[in-house]
Amino acid sequence: MKRRPYLRLLVFGCCVALATVVNLSFIMENVRRVEMETFEAEQIEVHESVTSRIPITLVICKNTGDWVNVDKKNVRTSWKRQKQQFAVIFASMLYFSKLSSIRIILLTDSVETYVELLSTISGWPQHQRRRLHFEMHNIEEERFKEGQLLQWRPCAWTKMYLPEMLEDFDATIYMDSDVLFLGPVEDTWAVFQRMGDVAAIAASAEMWYLEEGNNRPAAGKYGINTGVMFMNLTRLRKISLAENLMLYTDSDPAPRHDQDVLNAFLKYHPHLLHELPARYNFLPSSCQKSAPVCQECLDRGILVMHGADSSFYRFVDAKMKDWPLIPTDGVQSAAGGQLQLLSISRAAGAAS
Repeated sequence: MKRRPYLRLLVFGCCVALATVVNLSFIMENVRRVEMETFEAEQIEVHESVTSRIPITLVICKNTGDWVNVDKKNVRTSWKRQKQQFAVIFASMLYFSKLSSIRIILLTDSVETYVELLSTISGWPQHQRRRLHFEMHNIEEERFKEGQLLQWRPCAWTKMYLPEMLEDFDATIYMDSDVLFLGPVEDTWAVFQRMGDVAAIAASAEMWYLEEGNNRPAAGKYGINTGVMFMNLTRLRKISLAENLMLYTDSDPAPRHDQDVLNAFLKYHPHLLHELPARYNFLPSSCQKSAPVCQECLDRGILVMHGADSSFYRFVDAKMKDWPLIPTDGVQSAAGGQLQLLSISRAAGAAS
């Protein structure tokens, strides 16, 4: 039988191809294994960064009962307003931040409130929502003294009990829900380095105490606003903050809310307070003629804008009105308000 050399070549070629396929399969399997190990390592790194980073804390209660029945048209008690603000703060946070994960503690009056709040951002792109790591904590109502739960706003006193309610945390940044970011949230953590070895709270000025003629005790040079507070919880637990505040609830004139009480307490314990420029909590009152010039606002821009007393919705100050109308149906559309945010930020900074 005559040998056919091309058959040998064909068989040889098939063997080489088979060997190549097997070898490639082995290589690809190793590549996939390395990629998976790298991915798992990155996930562990991300998880560790999430759990070790100082969390942002919000307290939100759904207005019910006698409080909302006082005036059903009052925007201050509007649940719709609170939900819209909830979406705005996190839309602005995600837009300006480069972090892959942001840890948020959300204290609510019920699981239903928590679920309803998260539903406001459920339509956002998944890769953006995954950057927000929410943790639900119940508001421990048994800690409140009589009348505190509904004083001023529902659950407003909760932030004064954070050292006890967040007993496993060393520090947190408390924020009211009516704030929005005009810069990266990661810039906020550096504040704790400015607080030194003694201060337990860092906060910005509330100029209304000066505008009202200093009729009420005011902490620091002008009085402070408690809508954004950098809290060293360990130090606050050592001084039993909530218990000590009760000693200042009967002052004259009578305090209107928890902020008045904290101002009175810190006035007589000034070493516990580190005063911040308005950059970290820019309020309508930050534009008062009596307000100090915020040089950090001029140099670096406003970081956190605070629509205190529903000023994003009411004509408290024309510069603050209608900020929540920035679209929040997704982070991309929310980012569409960037030019408006930046232009108003510069204008507000110059006005201060």
